[in-house]
Amino acid sequence: MNNSQFCHLHVHDQYSQLDGIGTAEEYAKQAKQLGFQFLGLTNHGNVDGLIQLQKACDKEGIGPVLGCELYVVKNIKEKTSANHMTVFVKDDEGWQNLLQILSYANLQGFYRKPRVDCSYFLDHCEGLVLLTGCCDTFLCTDWGLSFLDDLDERMSWDLYFEVMPHNIDSQIKANQMAIKCAYETVEEGLIPPLVATNDCHYIEEDDWEAQEVLLAIQRGAKWSDKDRWRFNIKGLYLKSEQEMVKSFEEQGVLTDEEIDWAMEKTLEIAEKCSDFRIKKQNISLPVIGKEKENPDELLWKLCNETDRVILTEEGEWAFEYWERFQEEYNLVVEKKFSQYFIIVKEIVDWCKDNAILVGPGRGSVGGCLLAYLLGITLVDPIKYGLLFSRFIAPNRIDYPDIDLDFEHDKRHLVMQHLKDLYGVNNVANIVTFLRMKGRGAVRDVCRVFEIPLNEADSFAKSIDDSGEVRENTRIREAVKNTEIGNRFARKYPKVIQVAQKIEGQVRGYGKHAAGMIVSSENLTDGTRCNLIRGNNEDLSINWEMNDAEYVGLMKLDILALSTMTIFGECVRLIKENNSGLDEFELEKIPLDDPKVYKDLSEGNTIGVFQFTGYASTQLIKKMDVEKFEDLAVVTSLARPGPSESGMLDLFVERKKGKKWNLTNDAYDKITKDTFGVLVYQEQVMQVISEVAGLSYATSDRIRKIIAKTRSAREFEPYRVEFIEGCKKQKTFSEKQANKFWEGLLQWAGYGFNKAHAIEYAMIGYWSAWLKLNYSKEFLCAALTYEPDSKKNGLVKEAYRLGFEVMTPKVGISDPLKWIAKGTVLYAPFISIKSIGEKKAIAASGFRRVSSKSGFFQIESTGGKKSQLEILLEEVGAFGPG
Repeated sequence: MNNSQFCHLHVHDQYSQLDGIGTAEEYAKQAKQLGFQFLGLTNHGNVDGLIQLQKACDKEGIGPVLGCELYVVKNIKEKTSANHMTVFVKDDEGWQNLLQILSYANLQGFYRKPRVDCSYFLDHCEGLVLLTGCCDTFLCTDWGLSFLDDLDERMSWDLYFEVMPHNIDSQIKANQMAIKCAYETVEEGLIPPLVATNDCHYIEEDDWEAQEVLLAIQRGAKWSDKDRWRFNIKGLYLKSEQEMVKSFEEQGVLTDEEIDWAMEKTLEIAEKCSDFRIKKQNISLPVIGKEKENPDELLWKLCNETDRVILTEEGEWAFEYWERFQEEYNLVVEKKFSQYFIIVKEIVDWCKDNAILVGPGRGSVGGCLLAYLLGITLVDPIKYGLLFSRFIAPNRIDYPDIDLDFEHDKRHLVMQHLKDLYGVNNVANIVTFLRMKGRGAVRDVCRVFEIPLNEADSFAKSIDDSGEVRENTRIREAVKNTEIGNRFARKYPKVIQVAQKIEGQVRGYGKHAAGMIVSSENLTDGTRCNLIRGNNEDLSINWEMNDAEYVGLMKLDILALSTMTIFGECVRLIKENNSGLDEFELEKIPLDDPKVYKDLSEGNTIGVFQFTGYASTQLIKKMDVEKFEDLAVVTSLARPGPSESGMLDLFVERKKGKKWNLTNDAYDKITKDTFGVLVYQEQVMQVISEVAGLSYATSDRIRKIIAKTRSAREFEPYRVEFIEGCKKQKTFSEKQANKFWEGLLQWAGYGFNKAHAIEYAMIGYWSAWLKLNYSKEFLCAALTYEPDSKKNGLVKEAYRLGFEVMTPKVGISDPLKWIAKGTVLYAPFISIKSIGEKKAIAASGFRRVSSKSGFFQIESTGGKKSQLEILLEEVGAFGPG
């Protein structure tokens, strides 16, 4: 189809949340199929989808025209609704200006929508093309013509008057105003700068119904509600050039000549903007300290100064550690990651200096010797056989991911430290876009169409919601593969049709649970992102993680873990209650205490991190854990997949002495400690690498595909590569290699990250050791900070360990924390129902006084009893303790 004289500029995809339908990839494919040379994107008040559009258009061989539909007001200080205008980026300066405009609109101009005022826009309009907007154009306001005069003066040749073919009164009025103004801004005889757009909110004509459902979801409306808000038109899709002309003719506002001019101007604008691309940028990291020491030299120095270096009797590095250190250091320097490690080390060191506990590590960073030497992790990767290539590999281009666990009630202190160190506007959260997974999409659509709740819920529960949130095939799979789904689809075909179209689409946005950006540049400068403000006033960048990395923004994962808070309180109590333990540290707890493994093997797992659940407890009892590495296996196998596949039982049987057939020298060596079972992802990588001679980078790609259980078509190239590698290495014949590959697929999908298993097993072991050796302190800390759902179990555990548990007692209990007096544990006042922090503190102010009879009574304040006193009496808080 030839659409060479027009292109769509005004387009909304899924990032116009609960308004536009379709991904950038879907729009680009349709535009290409229709024969368009260019495609624009102008989401409401954001540029969040532009990197994805740019990549999609480049893939399809068409030109992206990157823009935004802005909300404009006369004065942001007045809480008034905004009007619209459309802008496109011509060059780098325009891009920086647009990002600055959006930061300003979100941080200073936000009122229902991110609004920019006329004066700020005029100061930041260089490098932009402006269209006057849809039927909500500023032209129809009492201040619009004055603003237009200013625009004409500042950006005359980049000012266009937007006309749309929708046959509704508001659009006809907007078109008439745009035509009038367009003629007034050009000299007589010149072609007026009219431009034709279609306000596209979906891709194909039949998608109108799904878009109306989205609007109903947005406003909590029912389909049967005749007064629900919706668009009164159904042509907001990627129309062909001929359809656009026909729609304008039917509207009857523009002459044929004006239609031709307006259509052709779309290409003029696209050509102006066609050279601009959002550039992939290198990560720009802040530098710590005034000296600005070379980061590579500083990293070398810090690693060699640590007391964690394993030395020989002669005082030299142990060979295995030196060899590993050099391998890791050289790759980190080559990839320019040194400063990243230094920044993370500074955070950990600051926390230690400020009595904030940091976990032993999380994820694949446990396989990094540099991280261990720097004190970032507490896991020696050589001791536990962990792979550096699982963390950083030569062929991987993404930044390493160092996740850190902090005390959950002190995470805000870490955040404030980063802001103090690098600058308030240099630190921000990462936004996360909330998407409509299969179950949620079905439930939303069922609410709109008023499907009985029991039927909607029954079908929704049959949908597998695990895996990638962007996937949009789960509803289809449930309909195809389940009787419930098939029956529901026959009865409610419209629900299925609409739900499938919106599955995987953006529904809203929130703050990433842990991801933080730390930048060397002020994030409001507009060089890489714009900022938005969350509900709790926290700042976030507008990009998701992958897009953030594309523009050179580094992510730090600052995670809050309640168990670290429990440890922090426990350590404080240990030091407080035991003289001579002022230097007590979790890191120094021995990992080989047989009493701990005996206690766990007896099933005493209440309060033990990762091992409290039924599956973990039963596995620990079956395995009869004897050493630290056994706990890492439990962390890996006590999950539904390994249990349902028979993998768990196989491991236990072999650990108990059952023989098994050896497979291959390389495989048997790698899986020796796990009895021939592929427990860990690192083992999968090692097996693929050593059996087939493939690189660790290739092995990791295969591991990822296996773990996602994708289609046979995706597996096939790797199967061939694996088999050819085995033949070349002479480890297997083709028949044996095929059989081995099938077995690999069966087991490897359940593999667990060994580094993570070791790190979290360490936290679990610390829990068990503290509970056994400092029971009083551990129980008080756990009862204070664990959620209410776990406290009944902890109380039972306290009785098992020989303690008595008392309800809050005046003159004894703490307002907020559990405390111990001898072998009695006292609940805090805040544990009383209907008492908050303020009343709990007030309750602790009451005092006991001795009576002549030898019993205690409460010191009277005189007068009528307060409601708090009455409540305390009702729960027995004045009774003997």
